[in-house]
Formats: sequence, structure tokens, C-alpha cells
Amino acid sequence: MSVADVNAAFASNEMYWASPLPDDAMRSFLEHNLCFGVFCIPQSDSSGPITVIDALPPNTNFIGFGRLMTDFTTMAYLTDVFILPTHQGQGLGGWMPACVQETLSTMPYLRGSMLFTGDWKRSAPLYEEVLGISVVQRRRVEGSKNGGEGFAPMLKTWKGSPLYEEERHKAAEKI
Repeated sequence: MSVADVNAAFASNEMYWASPLPDDAMRSFLEHNLCFGVFCIPQSDSSGPITVIDALPPNTNFIGFGRLMTDFTTMAYLTDVFILPTHQGQGLGGWMPACVQETLSTMPYLRGSMLFTGDWKRSAPLYEEVLGISVVQRRRVEGSKNGGEGFAPMLKTWKGSPLYEEERHKAAEKI
């Protein structure tokens, strides 16, 4: 997949959590993650069997993306999953995570996989069904042995996030 295609997706409203990167940074991003691309390939004139292709044919359209941040052994974090709105409703939003699940199932020492989603109505149930992943809702418990209940999913927003300034202002208001 091309740097330009992924940057265009990152600039879209559909990927509200991301923003485009300089080309060199995006190239590194693509090289150091396990990326999944979804493409619309023009109709073939051939009526023969489907074959594996080594390169995308001309006029192929980039319509979806997802990436795993992983060490390929013990941990995987799924992020940046999207399908263009014009191609939603065709099952691709379930098919691509199923491809991710198939990949994860080949990692015999995988300790965990995780993701974050803000879409409780569509994405969370889909990921539960397709990936077998669970929503983790835990809380601090005063007086308990470890200070809380279960795992504590935690996240820090860094300067690379479009939400960074908003989070920084919220943190400043608490002081």
C-alpha cells in the first residue's frame, strides 16, 4: 500500500483519531507494523479461476486499512482499522478483522491482543464476535490487595494525536 493512500485515509474524517504523517515517517510506520490493506480491484475479463497476484493491477482503489503493532511472538495491538464509507455494509468490516484473527492464531506464544474503540454500538460487538476480544471495564477498589479489580487498561495521549491539545487542556483544568 502506498504512503499517499494511507496518508489520505489519515486525513479523512473517518479516521478522526489520526492525522497524516510526513512521508518518511509514514514509510517507517508502514515498514514497522503488520499492515492489512483492503483494495477494490477492477473486474477481470477472465472467467477462469481466481489466482494469487504479486502486485496490484492498475486502477486498484485503496478502501480499507488496519494495523497490528506486534513483536510477532507475545503481544499484538490492533489499531487504525477503517473501511471507506462507500464500501461499508458489504461485510468488509468483519472480513478484515477475521483476517487479523487468522494471523493472530498463527502466533503460538501470543500472550495477549488488545485494541481500543470509541464505537460501542458497531465496532465493540463486532470485535467481540470476530476477534473473541472482551471489553475490559475495571475500577479501583480501596482496600483490595492490588488496589483494583482485574487489569487496568491505561492510555496516554501523546503529541502525535489530534486529541493531544484537548487532553492537555483537560489535564491543566484539573490542577
